[in-house]
Amino acid sequence: IEMYEDPEGILQISDVLEPKIDTLFTKNRFYTPKIFDFNSYYWFKIKIGSLPTSKENWILEFFDQTIDEITLYSPDQFKRYTAHRFGDQYPFHHRTFQHKNFTFNLDHSLKGGNVYYVRLKSSQSVSVIIVLRNVEWFVQYAIEEYMIFGVFYGMIIVFSLYNILMIFAGRQRQSSYY
Repeated sequence: IEMYEDPEGILQISDVLEPKIDTLFTKNRFYTPKIFDFNSYYWFKIKIGSLPTSKENWILEFFDQTIDEITLYSPDQFKRYTAHRFGDQYPFHHRTFQHKNFTFNLDHSLKGGNVYYVRLKSSQSVSVIIVLRNVEWFVQYAIEEYMIFGVFYGMIIVFSLYNILMIFAGRQRQSSYY
């Protein structure tokens, strides 16, 4: 992942594709890129190769759910870019997958290496964790994750109801602390 900071937030995809701006992207030096300046926009460049023989469907998954605005520019077969917008400022039902993380389906019909550009803006510090996954693996892990969340929150509800009953049955103040 390569990164470029746009302090004024004025660059568009046509500007970023210009060679003089494209050369300003720097390789990320950290395991996870982080955004600390809330006034700037950040651009990320991701190069993804495709395997023509692969029948898998692939997605890009953005792990930080607190990112306000994500604009992903995806190429078509003529190397023209289309903007796809998501982030926590958009309604949940507009997501491709009804999942807590932001996802984008990659076009598996594209041949060769493709470059995707991502423009981010957030009003708080965020970790920019972008993962390439196949859809089958994503669905499997999402179901397991939500199952674990269900058990966890279910236990919290059961313990809370038990302690509420103990407050009324025992009339002891200690139960209200639980």
